[in-house]
Amino acid sequence: MRALNSWLKAVRADGLVLARTRVAGPWGFAVQPRNAMVFHFVAEGRAFVRQPHAQTIALEAGELVLFPRGVAHELAHSPRGKAL
Repeated sequence: MRALNSWLKAVRADGLVLARTRVAGPWGFAVQPRNAMVFHFVAEGRAFVRQPHAQTIALEAGELVLFPRGVAHELAHSPRGKAL
């Protein structure tokens, strides 16, 4: 978490929205394109990130993925998990 805190302090932004989520069992969600940078940090367990026409990325605990503005993507519990 210390690395994440340092990273957040280094990123200068006009605004910031943080959402902390703890999930169990089958899960998945889609993130629509928006005019904001989006990141996901996996504190424990794993997550799979999907984008159209791109290879699925597996994230392990302690890893972070960053998306520039306007990038739609999905996160799920498995490479083929359903995202709502």
